[in-house]
Amino acid sequence: LSRCVLFVATTVKNSNASLVYTFLYKIVQVFTEYFKELEEESIRDNFVIIYELLDELMDFGFPQTTDSKILQE
Repeated sequence: LSRCVLFVATTVKNSNASLVYTFLYKIVQVFTEYFKELEEESIRDNFVIIYELLDELMDFGFPQTTDSKILQE
C-alpha cells in the first residue's frame, strides 16, 4: 500500500492562493533535500529539525527565506 503525506495551510483572512501553494511546494522541496525521502517516518524522526526549519521558513505567518542552501548554513 502506498502512503502519502498531505500538506495543508489555513488562513484567517483572504490570502493569495498562489503564494500559499508555492510556499507549500517549497516546503516539500526543502524537506526532501534535508531528509532524502519525505514520508511519515522521516517526519516523526526529525520533528525538531522540521520545527526549526518551519521557524526559519516563516516569520509571523509570512514566508521568509526558502532557499535550502541558505537554510543549511
